[in-house]
Amino acid sequence: RERTGRRLTELEIVEYAHHGEADALGCLDEAARCLALGLTSLIIGLNPEAIIVDNWCAAAWDLVEKRVWQVLRERVPAPWLE
Repeated sequence: RERTGRRLTELEIVEYAHHGEADALGCLDEAARCLALGLTSLIIGLNPEAIIVDNWCAAAWDLVEKRVWQVLRERVPAPWLE
C-alpha cells in the first residue's frame, strides 16, 4: 500500500513478486509460512493423499514452494509427507 497508494489484491502482489519486488516477496514468504502452518493441521488431522492449491498460491507456487516445504518438514512427521 505504501508504494502504490492503494490496496493490492493477492494476485497483484504475486505479480510484483515475480518482478522481484522485495516487499511483495516478503509478503509471500509470510503467507507461505502461514499456509504451511494451516496445511500442517490439515495433514496431521486428516492425512489426505493430496492437497490442491488454487488462486494466489497456485500463481506463486514457484516462489512459495520451498518455504512451504521447509515449514512442513519442521512440523509434520516425515512418514506423513511421503
